[in-house]
Amino acid sequence: KMSKSLDNYIGITDPPKEIFGKTMSISDDLMLRYYELLTDFDLNEIKAMHPKDAKKRLAHTFVARFYGKEKANQAEVEFEAIFKEGKTPREIPTRLLKDVPWKEKYKLPAYVLLSELKIVDSASEARRVIRQGGLKVDGKVVKSEFQLIDCSEERVIQVGKLKFVKTKAVRT
Repeated sequence: KMSKSLDNYIGITDPPKEIFGKTMSISDDLMLRYYELLTDFDLNEIKAMHPKDAKKRLAHTFVARFYGKEKANQAEVEFEAIFKEGKTPREIPTRLLKDVPWKEKYKLPAYVLLSELKIVDSASEARRVIRQGGLKVDGKVVKSEFQLIDCSEERVIQVGKLKFVKTKAVRT
C-alpha cells in the first residue's frame, strides 16, 4: 500500500526530483511490489539487478511517465550530484521571512527558523531534526536548536538530504 501515513507516498504531481528521491528511498521489498503493480517490466530481470540500480530504473520510469525522459535524466543527474558528491541542487526554492517574530531583528533560533519556513510540521519536529544533526545552514551543521541564525542575508537551509530552501528576512 502506498500512503502518506506509511511515509511511502509518491505523488504524481510532485516535482521530478522529489519523485526520483522518494522512489530511491523506498525499501527493496516495496520496490519489487511497485514494479509488479506499476510497470510491465519482467520481475525476474529486476530481481537479478542490484537493488540500487533497480530503484534508479524505477525512479527514472516514474519521472519519465509524468514529465518526460529529459526531466527524468535531469532528476537522476541531480540526485547523483546531491547524494554521491554532496552538492547543493541547482534550483532551490526561495522563501522570504516577513515580519520576523523575534526580539533580535533578523536573528532567529534555529528551531524557530525551521518552523517559520514551514520546512517541518512543528517546533518539536524542528528540535528533533536539529538534535539529530539534520539541519545545515550554508553547508554547516547546526548543533543547537537555540543557535541564532542571522537571516539578514540570504541563507541556504538544508533539512536532511532532500529538503533545501533559500531564505532571507525582509521588512514588509
